[in-house]
Amino acid sequence: MSPSLHESWHEYRRRMLAETSRFIEWGLKHPELVFRIPAKPIGAGGFPRAVADWFWCTMLLVDGGSLLKRWRERLMLIRHVLSARG
Repeated sequence: MSPSLHESWHEYRRRMLAETSRFIEWGLKHPELVFRIPAKPIGAGGFPRAVADWFWCTMLLVDGGSLLKRWRERLMLIRHVLSARG
């Protein structure tokens, strides 16, 4: 699900959330087919809380300031480059 060069952030975000929703619904209907992903509480090691906050703000905010816009553009560019590599 890589973004198209002509797709806006809002279109990509909407598509990404819709696909995630479909996957979660499928997983709830077919729990025997889903691999359980181990999780640990925030603050129990690994990334600091600020990283989690940044990630969710970047992913879920509809409208952010110029800093969020730059990060979104960078993330989309990275995804595009990685998907082009195959």
